[in-house]
Amino acid sequence: MKKTIIAGLAFSALALGTASAQPAQTTVRIPAVSPYTVYVGGGFGAQNALHLGFAINNIARLSDTVGVGLRVNAGLGGAYNTNVSADALFSFPALPVTVYAGPTIGYDTGNATFPSGLWGGAVAGITVPVFQAIGLYGEGNLRYNFNTGTTGFGVRAGLNFSL
Repeated sequence: MKKTIIAGLAFSALALGTASAQPAQTTVRIPAVSPYTVYVGGGFGAQNALHLGFAINNIARLSDTVGVGLRVNAGLGGAYNTNVSADALFSFPALPVTVYAGPTIGYDTGNATFPSGLWGGAVAGITVPVFQAIGLYGEGNLRYNFNTGTTGFGVRAGLNFSL
């Protein structure tokens, strides 16, 4: 009996030592972010315009590491071209940046690069914090014009401000 207790204690000590020697797994969790973000920048390609966006962040969390938000955008380009759009953005924080992607839908009054009409597509980008409430963003999007059947690719970049 004494040998069994000593063997059990030795096994427990060995198991505890092995368990504590395991490398720690790191999970990047969604940080506590401001509920709103304003985006101000410029676009090129299919979004050749000044860009203004307003986002509601992390409306829902799909897991500890994936959040869902909504963003409304407006753009004003050359020759009075305007566009409006809405994005559903899935955010994936990967310190020190946040990667986001999702579907987008909008309307464009048209320009030499992209004809007018209703369009849909996908957007993906990153945000990089610079100061506590100010960061940089860069994104690309692929758009399909439902009226003409044409596609376009655009990029946007600028500053984002957490409110």
